Amino acid sequence: MVTTKAPSSTRMSKAIIDLLINVPMFDSLKADELKIVAKHMNFIDLTKNEILFREGETGDYVCFVVEGSLDVLKAKGSGEYVVLATLPKGRSIGEMAGIDDFPRSATVRARDKATLVI
Repeated sequence: MVTTKAPSSTRMSKAIIDLLINVPMFDSLKADELKIVAKHMNFIDLTKNEILFREGETGDYVCFVVEGSLDVLKAKGSGEYVVLATLPKGRSIGEMAGIDDFPRSATVRARDKATLVI
């Protein structure tokens, strides 16, 4: 199970804002607006090969890669997975969860140790 850590200091809030500045979804926000968004975000740490979410699960959050990278996987009929994409620092995953009520369309796994903002 993925655990989150709430930002507990100004330094963490600044780290979130620094990340969000480079995400196209947030590039039109002003500094004070980014501070408001940052207050509602948490960190997630994943170990190598740890699953963030599985294909078919209900989604209710979006994540941004702060460190490390994630593999987006699709199940094959044989029970094996195919890597559809690898997401590096600055990329987002799970956006469709905020748009529709469909289940997750792929499994996401940490390619290496990763830190995300949710």
